[in-house]
Amino acid sequence: AYGAGDNEKANMLMNTLIRLILILSAIFLSLIPLIPWILSLIGTPEEFIEEGTPYFRVIIVATAVNFINLIYINVEKARGNTRTIMIANMTTMAIKLALTALFIYAMGKGIIYIALATLITYTLFALQSIQRLPENLLEA
Repeated sequence: AYGAGDNEKANMLMNTLIRLILILSAIFLSLIPLIPWILSLIGTPEEFIEEGTPYFRVIIVATAVNFINLIYINVEKARGNTRTIMIANMTTMAIKLALTALFIYAMGKGIIYIALATLITYTLFALQSIQRLPENLLEA
């Protein structure tokens, strides 16, 4: 729709995508209290459930935040801005690696901090995405 210059259709598709992302985010976030049960269901050893539960809770929140990023990436892709996507992905990867190294090597933290590095990185990307998304929609 962007390429064809059909702004009305592009906006309708974007609104549909945003609603879908909100529904998926709600589903993912509703799983948070069920994490210990899900881990037990898939046969996770009990000693890993205690350590894995906080990790998966943070990862679920990070996944919900990352859905916002996917909207932005798809808008940029539709507009043909592959360079923007590449720079954003490389920056995101560098921030995540730096935070992981800081948390694990410098601070001596555990696995939950790897998930926290992911959440922080996705949140920073989402804040940038939200800031630029309306600008992209106006240019459609």
